[in-house]
Amino acid sequence: TQNRVPEIGAMVYVLSLARKMKVLKVDASKAEVVVQASNMKLKLRLSDITF
Repeated sequence: TQNRVPEIGAMVYVLSLARKMKVLKVDASKAEVVVQASNMKLKLRLSDITF
């Protein structure tokens, strides 16, 4: 398991999409992040990204 959380504004790699996206919001208590690339915004689990 990942104990680290990304910083807001950091670029993370979204495994399911095989692309980098920017972190907009981090909810460590739920282990979720909101990421965006161009006009696509997603809420993902920390386990769905790598950084």
